[in-house]
Amino acid sequence: MVSMPSCRIRSMTKTALKASLMVLGAGVTYSVGYAYLAHQRSEEIRRRWEITREEVDRELRHAKDIPLIDLVPRAFQLVLIFSPVGALAIPAYYFEWMREFWYSLLRKTLELSGAAFIKWGQWAATRPDIFPKEMCDHLKALHASVPPHSFEHTRQVLMDAFDAPNLEAIFAEIDDHPIGSGSIAQVYKARFHGDKEYVAIKVRHPEVEGRLLLDFALLNAAASLLNYVPGIQWMGIQETLVQFGHTLGAQVRLDFEAINLERFKTNFRACPHITASFPIPRDGLHASPEILIESFESGHSVASYCVAAVTAAAERAAKAANLTQSDTVNLPPRKFVRRVSGNFPEKTPDLTELVVEQVTKHELQPLAQQHATHVVQTGKETYLQMLLADNFIHADMHPGNIILKEKSGEPPTLVLIDAGMVDVMTSSEQDNFIGLFKAMGAGDGLRAATHLLNFAHEQPYADVEGFRIYMDSLFKKKCRGFGTNVDLGDVLQGVLEGLRRHKVRVDAQYATSVVNLLCIESIASALDPNYNLLDESEMLLYAHSILGKESMAMILALTAPSITWYRSAIYLHKQMEETWQKVRRTIFPAVLL
Repeated sequence: MVSMPSCRIRSMTKTALKASLMVLGAGVTYSVGYAYLAHQRSEEIRRRWEITREEVDRELRHAKDIPLIDLVPRAFQLVLIFSPVGALAIPAYYFEWMREFWYSLLRKTLELSGAAFIKWGQWAATRPDIFPKEMCDHLKALHASVPPHSFEHTRQVLMDAFDAPNLEAIFAEIDDHPIGSGSIAQVYKARFHGDKEYVAIKVRHPEVEGRLLLDFALLNAAASLLNYVPGIQWMGIQETLVQFGHTLGAQVRLDFEAINLERFKTNFRACPHITASFPIPRDGLHASPEILIESFESGHSVASYCVAAVTAAAERAAKAANLTQSDTVNLPPRKFVRRVSGNFPEKTPDLTELVVEQVTKHELQPLAQQHATHVVQTGKETYLQMLLADNFIHADMHPGNIILKEKSGEPPTLVLIDAGMVDVMTSSEQDNFIGLFKAMGAGDGLRAATHLLNFAHEQPYADVEGFRIYMDSLFKKKCRGFGTNVDLGDVLQGVLEGLRRHKVRVDAQYATSVVNLLCIESIASALDPNYNLLDESEMLLYAHSILGKESMAMILALTAPSITWYRSAIYLHKQMEETWQKVRRTIFPAVLL
């Protein structure tokens, strides 16, 4: 056997080493360039966002200067609408049997009162730290009673925006019936000339901005009076209303939502390993407060898949319990699941009639286990990316606002819609909230209580010592740290109950982050009950403790391309393995290894 000359071996080794170094250098250069460009774009969008946010706040400050002659007629109208709710409030407070009726009456009253009050009710539904859980549950079902505005108004707004003589000059197709209508705007599906892709066009209702500012001024006046009512002063109603006002003002400006979408898109461009996206606003066509044109996102909501998963689990439980069809027929999904699964439905997202109808109409099947786990993991990573690295958080991440797009042979993509509400925390606020998360991981109830007490600038009415004792007891029973199978949703519900019971104030941005976390946890419970959200977050929380926000964001951006390639390879390997198993069963049905 003739051996290869040693000089030739050394030459080949040097060549291989040079090639490896060149590949490594190219990879590092690409990663650094990718991270730098992403950071530059992010800073540009952030500055635009801050300028627009200041404009929104300025408009809200002007709401206090509305003339009295404009306020009186509207105030008189609202007094008439709210009289039944006000008259029954005290009896409902003392008699528990009246509360269910009173909560329903409050919801109907808010629906009749207009967009500002509908938005306030939807916002209040996310504050179980202030209001009773039963009231929040009723307000979650709040929907806009604002009828769709005429297509003639839409036609005129679009023609003015595009300076066109008619809509036919702008669009190849546009439906004259909206595909959705809310309290602020309604949405149309359309297609531009020369485009294959459809777009979604949001058009604001006529005169909605003036009415909202008028109602906000009246809400401010009412809050000033309520601050003197004994027993509810601890809620800080006027302060929370100011926080709500920022949310309301931002939602009225559709151009602000467009900037939010651009900022999310830019932030997540730096982490392509997270398969989450947002509707894409059309450049140059979204600058108006009245119009937002964005990509049309088709697919089913995650809420629909949660219902499908819960219903399938209930059917399996019914079969295991030997229940007959007469035991479960004609039951709506939540009652059906409760009948066969004990406490399980309390962990699932709200099963609204709209979602149930969608599941039934399309005969939606539960996600495959691999895809369900991927959706939950992506939801968790999306939330933590916004919280830990970007400090720019989608403030309305309920399952109905997350669309799932499936492509054959690829992992599902989560699309987060309705980005009008966002939260940005200061450094101290971020440290406090992440500190609570870390205290849960450590199973330290007293440390968690300290962070929660810092969730507001002051706690003039809080029972501080009682709250500390409550949190210590709660954690000893239900939250002993990483690796102890903590039920995060149960712990957070207990925390919210403790906040309300001991009159601990919580600023709005903290409450939003807690509710978003509960939404992610409820999705995990429905789609993949074995997924433990706290344990799966341990590595990122640990990295944040060591690196801090800025370093962590930069490292995530630098490693994003490599992580993307690695995950794609892992997913492709799993797909090939599943395909091989199917082929093997088909060709060799008798051979089961």
